Amino acid sequence: MKKFIFILGLLASLGMAYADTPTSCGTFGSAGSDCSYCFTSSGTPYENDGITSSDSWTNTSSTQWQYLWVGTNRFSVGITPLNGSSWNQSDVLSNMFEIPMTSGTSGGVPYIFYYPGESSAWIRTKSGQFFRFVSHGSITSRTTPLFRIAYTLQVTPQTPNGAYGSPSTHKQCTFVYGKWCGDGILDSDKGEQCDTGC
Repeated sequence: MKKFIFILGLLASLGMAYADTPTSCGTFGSAGSDCSYCFTSSGTPYENDGITSSDSWTNTSSTQWQYLWVGTNRFSVGITPLNGSSWNQSDVLSNMFEIPMTSGTSGGVPYIFYYPGESSAWIRTKSGQFFRFVSHGSITSRTTPLFRIAYTLQVTPQTPNGAYGSPSTHKQCTFVYGKWCGDGILDSDKGEQCDTGC
């Protein structure tokens, strides 16, 4: 369930990938209470930077195969601003993401198949699509998350003898932090010559 965030500077032609850090959902209070798994974004975009995102699934079972369903209405992506922050995005969410590959279909529904221990990125933002950090709102510290990206997915287990288990739903949430002029930390790479936190 490792996740990745890419940071895209306005003048940069390439993004940088950061592996997100698994974090207790209790760290985020009510914002993490409905998440199955939580992550802290390892990349922190500067105000007006754009970011892209992807989500990975890992079959942590040693005895079961798993089917991750990627058909219509079988998964969702949601973005939630936190603490008065604001973000914009390049398009509506339904147009921003793609499924890189599938393993097959069952009953007309596409799926990605995972052997025990297998992992892959099952969804990612399309080329040219992005979220952009616009305003930190009432947040005064970099240690407070600015927004949450939540991926909700359905997985069905199967034992090697062919017996299927009940489908389960998982919500994987990444909490993104940011940097801005006035946060009290000097960002010389962004042209700041001073930052008093005013």
